[in-house]
Amino acid sequence: MKIRLPWMSRNDRTLWRSAETLQDLGDRMVLWLTGAIASAPGLIPRYGPDPETERLVPTLAGLNRAGLVTTVSQPGLDERDATGHWRQRAGVSGFVDDITLLRRLVAAADEAGLRVALHTTVAAGPCPDGFVVTTLDGEPFTAFGAHEEGEALQSTWPRRLIGPGAHAAVVRAAQLTIVDPEYGRDDLLWPVLARACALPSPVPAPQYA
Repeated sequence: MKIRLPWMSRNDRTLWRSAETLQDLGDRMVLWLTGAIASAPGLIPRYGPDPETERLVPTLAGLNRAGLVTTVSQPGLDERDATGHWRQRAGVSGFVDDITLLRRLVAAADEAGLRVALHTTVAAGPCPDGFVVTTLDGEPFTAFGAHEEGEALQSTWPRRLIGPGAHAAVVRAAQLTIVDPEYGRDDLLWPVLARACALPSPVPAPQYA
């Protein structure tokens, strides 16, 4: 039985504390996504990406290398299990301080008919509460893209776990969320983001008869 300790390892803490820019955080998110380190700030220590996200890891890693530091993402799906009927919209949220990249991502999303929430730390955009991205038996279950400030921002990127320069960069960065408006669809958002960042085409979602 593998035991997961309820705290971040010393080596991982040292690595995150050494981050001084937003790109430093993105580079470390790549390490977490690909399994090179075990923990990331704001997430359960010593847990990697959810199994449903594994197929998206190459694209998410590419987004982080390009300058969008992802904090949460999920594929689109529509399925039933023992708990009920789950419906998800494909979506991703993160921080970006490269204005050229930000404009390219927003333009690509708008052209594809995707939904965009864009905030700064000091001012919420037109969708301050973000978008419902997951429902269970028709009831809202999860939302992405709510405006983060104060305690909410601190829970995502705790000041004690990242370098002061990186924390200041997060506070200055734009908060970007892009969501597919259609539940269950998973073949639109990721190719759009990949093209906007000049990344390889994502692996298609598996098709079930």
